[in-house]
Amino acid sequence: MISDIEKFNNSLKSALNSVFSKRKNALLNKNSLMSSLGVPLKRKNSTTNTFSVPKPQLKEKIKISKPVVTEKGFKPEPTLNEESYRHILKLINDVGKNFERMPSVYKGKGEEDLRDHILMTLDPNFELGSASGETFNKSGKTDIQLRYDSSAIFIAECKFWSGEKGYLSTISQLLNYLTWRDTKASVIMFVRQQDFSSILEKVRTSTENHENYLSYENNTDENWFNYRFHINGDKNRELKLAIQLYHLPK
Repeated sequence: MISDIEKFNNSLKSALNSVFSKRKNALLNKNSLMSSLGVPLKRKNSTTNTFSVPKPQLKEKIKISKPVVTEKGFKPEPTLNEESYRHILKLINDVGKNFERMPSVYKGKGEEDLRDHILMTLDPNFELGSASGETFNKSGKTDIQLRYDSSAIFIAECKFWSGEKGYLSTISQLLNYLTWRDTKASVIMFVRQQDFSSILEKVRTSTENHENYLSYENNTDENWFNYRFHINGDKNRELKLAIQLYHLPK
């Protein structure tokens, strides 16, 4: 009898931990679903052909399911879905490649001028499915934002390459803009130095030195790196960060 009691007592802690973990995970999954509101971002079918950047034919509108929220007074935060995020980055990459193909057109342009060229392509390609939504706009001197219902759901920061220190500072600057629900962003670097390959290598070796770095994901292109970072002050709040570089020699 005593041995049975001791056996039961010894197993009690692990059993309670198992029950607690299951309940905790269930609550976290529920809160994660409720906190994320899929933004009804749609691609425009009526995009004009006035841009020189090649764009894919947009045949279908993006359909995003929304979570059902039953808790009284709870307002979910908007998020950008993965497909839309990838399409935005693809359009940015198309514009950047166009900079490289026609260097004489963009020679001497500053960060704001190049940023505006990117905006001119992004904005006509998307529409938001709500009167409270906004499309792409510029905020401050160099960044691009996609806003929905007063929340920034995508941010990109444009800078000229000034060395590894300046590059890591640009990432820090972008992270300072983000809240815990802003989970997708891009750093767009314009490179004037002749040896573009060495700059790409510096990005590969120096990015992991940033204090918010979590992991390398993959390369979408030779000049396009995808990473996981965390927001300031909370290692459990991850964000997807694309690093996109374009060669604009003097």
